[in-house]
Amino acid sequence: MCLQSVEVTDYTTFFASDARTYSGKIRGYFSSIWNVVDTLAITLFFIAFTLRLLPVEKCFCVARIIFALDLSIWYMRTLDIFFAVQKLGPKLVMIAEMIHDLKFFVFMLTVFMFSFGVSAYALIHGVEPFSWHLPRKIFNIAYWEIFGEVTVLDMVEDSYGPAGYLTYFLLVCYMAVAATLLVNLLIAMFR
Repeated sequence: MCLQSVEVTDYTTFFASDARTYSGKIRGYFSSIWNVVDTLAITLFFIAFTLRLLPVEKCFCVARIIFALDLSIWYMRTLDIFFAVQKLGPKLVMIAEMIHDLKFFVFMLTVFMFSFGVSAYALIHGVEPFSWHLPRKIFNIAYWEIFGEVTVLDMVEDSYGPAGYLTYFLLVCYMAVAATLLVNLLIAMFR
């Protein structure tokens, strides 16, 4: 029922716009980020609902994943309601601006994480055939190191060869850059 009310509101907004051409109405409608989010959420819901009805187990699993993503989008969509609240509206605008400012920082952090993760994984595990689980393993090595979960030390603890020493050196450099410089840069950005 809530989905239907959102659809009716969106269709009313779309057809009541001042644009004369159909393409102008589409451009005007999608100029608001909330309309894009609504369209994405509704589309994902119908895709998941259709997949849920199919009697194949893999389709059921995919439908659950899409439903979970869709539910997250709907919860984020409720933030639009809070823009009208006098105390919460300005805070949401500040959060949106902070997220916009974080794009550069996240890009830099991702580059550092993968530069360390790929080289450390290659030194620890050697040659390994590619699988789609490999990027996750590489990302996990670098990501949890930022928060102090130094599992790389456990992996190279007894390795006194060149690969063990180089991995240890890379870990020290990575922790110095990621934990010290990048976190301080993040703090300085929002002061």
